[in-house]
Amino acid sequence: MTILDAFEVKQFLGIGGSDQDAALISAITAAEAAWSASLLPSAVLPRTDELAGGSYTVAVNACPVVAVTAITEGMDDTVVDVATVRVNTRAGVLTRRSGTFSDPVTVTYTWGFATLPADIKEALMLLTKHFYRPQRGGAILPGRGEQEAAPTAPYAWPNRVRDLAAPYAPIGFA
Repeated sequence: MTILDAFEVKQFLGIGGSDQDAALISAITAAEAAWSASLLPSAVLPRTDELAGGSYTVAVNACPVVAVTAITEGMDDTVVDVATVRVNTRAGVLTRRSGTFSDPVTVTYTWGFATLPADIKEALMLLTKHFYRPQRGGAILPGRGEQEAAPTAPYAWPNRVRDLAAPYAPIGFA
């Protein structure tokens, strides 16, 4: 299932007809996969992270957190009652109310947005355009407008996409 509506993307890109639908769906899927692989939030998605314990807090790798569904800790995968853990949904930090988490900690949760913010939707549309353009034969030369470099890595995304992603980017996002 895609996050973006193909009809809206076609309007955004000025595409008429259905002869390029397969290529467009492929570009939408690639853009959404690259966005999610960079731990940038979009629709609500399930995720499981294995984290280091030894502290009374752990930070999951993707946020905002919608809900924590399961936590296990230690080599024997002891189940931790989710009700005994405070969750900072925006930062993705779980704090144990008493004691510390044993190493390793496995957290299963959902993350993202139930309603996609407009700036994320715009960024995904622009990223789709970036993935779709090479199939149509881009006429923009490198250094004169949007970059045509390998699009999967965030540092190779168009500047406008990176600007829109910046407020949502995890620490270490390139």
